[in-house]
Amino acid sequence: MSTTLYAHRLSQPSRAVEVLARELGIEYTFHEVDFADGETRTEAYAAINAFQTVPALVVDRQQETLHLAESQAIMLYLCRTATYQDAARRWYPGEQDLPRSARIDQWLAWYHANVRRFRHVSPHHEPAPDPANAQARDSGHAIKATAGRAQTGTGHAGATLQAPAQRRATADAVGR
Repeated sequence: MSTTLYAHRLSQPSRAVEVLARELGIEYTFHEVDFADGETRTEAYAAINAFQTVPALVVDRQQETLHLAESQAIMLYLCRTATYQDAARRWYPGEQDLPRSARIDQWLAWYHANVRRFRHVSPHHEPAPDPANAQARDSGHAIKATAGRAQTGTGHAGATLQAPAQRRATADAVGR
């Protein structure tokens, strides 16, 4: 069996997988993915990871090859299949402690939904569609929702998203 981790050490999810693999004594080959230059958007990488993100794990077994994406799924897999289960259960107890595992699952789900959202990181990546930004996108101007929240302090970026012509009209209407 051989294991290859496709990752980049600038990626926090990639580092999390690599640290866990080392802690569990899992032997693997590290392949550095140049995501900033678009390697994740190639057909070759899409064959490794259909999500075209880092990290990805490929495990070649005797009769099958497992391609796994998403750091949380990879880490759970590593814990479930680790040779040293005592070490793995410190990180994820599985069936040995279902309430603790459920709390870990809860926080992993929250983290994934609230912290690790897609960010525009290179010219090879297209921002994910956001209906709140439809008008700004249509006018050819990308506006980040986080910038709107920071400027208004409201936590609702939609109120600050305006195309340049609308901003000028609003400014004229209030005498600025």
